[in-house]
Amino acid sequence: MHIASGLTFVRRHPAQSDSVGQRVGGLAWLRTPEQIDAIRAWLRKKLPGAILLTVLVVLGALFPIVF
Repeated sequence: MHIASGLTFVRRHPAQSDSVGQRVGGLAWLRTPEQIDAIRAWLRKKLPGAILLTVLVVLGALFPIVF
């Protein structure tokens, strides 16, 4: 079993081999709807914290200038 088979973002098709020299053609760079939903859920969970952290860092950087 491949180590990344349980991860949401790294889902492998069973027909894929582990050979190194193969090129992926066509529209392989497009994400599946399940991957898009997983990314959106991750962003919905992480984005408010990232915004709050950014605001706190900016306020901390401006504190010596203002006071």
